[in-house]
Amino acid sequence: MRPLRLSHPLTLMSLLLFAMLSASCSLHAASNQPASSSNTVNTTMSAPDLKPYPAAVAGQQRQVISLPAAANEADLKVELQIGKMLEIDCNRHAFGGQLEQRTAKGWGYSYYVLEKVGGPMSTLMGCPENSKRNEWVAVQLGEAGFVRYNSKLPVVVYIPDGFELRYRLWRGDAQWHTGSVR
Repeated sequence: MRPLRLSHPLTLMSLLLFAMLSASCSLHAASNQPASSSNTVNTTMSAPDLKPYPAAVAGQQRQVISLPAAANEADLKVELQIGKMLEIDCNRHAFGGQLEQRTAKGWGYSYYVLEKVGGPMSTLMGCPENSKRNEWVAVQLGEAGFVRYNSKLPVVVYIPDGFELRYRLWRGDAQWHTGSVR
């Protein structure tokens, strides 16, 4: 049996094409729903990996999300959700706040800061007795809560003490649809 020779250009291209096809086939079918979700944030990055990012100021905590490499990262988004568990009634509850994107000076890397949180706010419906329950109440971030997926850099978010950061991944549908003229 002859050993595999990788010096031939066609052999290298064939292996590369096979690796790319294998990677794309291993991804689950694309859908316009969360690709995955997580209730925890990875904080295992070493200090040198976080060197470009400022330390958290008093009253804030720095949360770090490390994303795995994925095929077609441009088709993915990370949805950030900041909130905490509260005892609530039957009304709808939310916090208000504005997530701001900033740039690490001298590095050009993005990070996100939620400085102030307002609320909690709620609707004012009359609730039946014994309607109290513990539930996750999130800050309403809108479009600012969706950030670019990039496995090469961490997603660094500064949030007020007493709040948690949760995230989930969104994948664009593989099939494109067309609009209609009316």
